[in-house]
Amino acid sequence: MHLLVFVDELPTAGQALALADLLATRFPAQITLLTTEEAGGEALLEQATTHITAPIQDRRVRPGSAEEVIAAESKSGRYDLIVLAPAGRHGLDRLLRGSRVRNVVRSVATSVLIARQSLNTFRHVLVGATGSAHSQVDVRVAAQLARAFGAQVTVLHVVSQVPLIFTGLAEMRHDLDRFLATDALVAQQLKRAREILQEYEVPSRIELREGLVRDEIVDEVTEGGHDLLIVGAHVRGEGVAGLLLDDIADHLVRECPISTYVVRTEPAWEMVRPPESGLSH
Repeated sequence: MHLLVFVDELPTAGQALALADLLATRFPAQITLLTTEEAGGEALLEQATTHITAPIQDRRVRPGSAEEVIAAESKSGRYDLIVLAPAGRHGLDRLLRGSRVRNVVRSVATSVLIARQSLNTFRHVLVGATGSAHSQVDVRVAAQLARAFGAQVTVLHVVSQVPLIFTGLAEMRHDLDRFLATDALVAQQLKRAREILQEYEVPSRIELREGLVRDEIVDEVTEGGHDLLIVGAHVRGEGVAGLLLDDIADHLVRECPISTYVVRTEPAWEMVRPPESGLSH
């Protein structure tokens, strides 16, 4: 796995380094550190290496804004995942320049991990599931991470319309197996999600909520004690038009209170190092 980690002067940049380091304890990882000339250049990257134990393959300094240098570097096509922290822009600065993480996710075809907290491990992963077949990619990413860290996975689907055979969401939750046995597209995708997680031998549950999708996901994050959200934003076509986020993913990228893994494509996972191995760099 090849990680591109963006570093700047912000205190939150340490969160990006910490999460990259954490991933490297379980997956053989190549790490490239990237910064801008304006942020501090080579001196900043030298300082950043003292905050990460994993081997650094390369350090790169580029002219331009954070968004510009990340987008340009990602076009090389060598990276499985971009790791960065929010810029914390507020007020007029955010109005003029927008959300940094949103701008990056919109401009790259690479998966992005938005680091919002420093963690020693992943314990509870939340993955959103829809009726789309692309959800299976998101679930496999969640399963790989959960297996590597000994975490559990919650698969969340937000119900917008209760099937006629059920009287309400409470009945669907109570008789989840009967719902999964129906011909509904969402039911079939949730059933496949359960099968994938069983194949990876990952503890899991399926949670159904009803309401506005983006709000219900944030509520589940807040109430469920999750430390990582996985959300799909899959490439659907050629060029920029194929990279646009839908409204739900766009909101979560900007507003989710925990670290968020935006899945563009599935990484070429290598051999997972089990949590009990105690291996580290």
